[in-house]
Amino acid sequence: MSEHRPANPNRLLTIPEAAKIYSERTGQPCTERTMRSWASPDRRGQRKLPFRPCPLTGRVMITETGLIDSAVKPFNDALRDWRRGGR
Repeated sequence: MSEHRPANPNRLLTIPEAAKIYSERTGQPCTERTMRSWASPDRRGQRKLPFRPCPLTGRVMITETGLIDSAVKPFNDALRDWRRGGR
């Protein structure tokens, strides 16, 4: 991955913006349709990513840091486990 500026914790992203930033940061293709499926709640009301409805507009949004952290956390956890010896 190339170097990027630090994620802004106060920047709210819409679904198309989140899909674009996810693709840029991870290098994996992400369509708007995929991001919408991650934003929609399941039967228990849980979302795959930390999207929240905006109180002003009612649109589903995510913070830039929330998106980046949720994309990077599984990789960091796997790397940490591998360094510990595969527990």
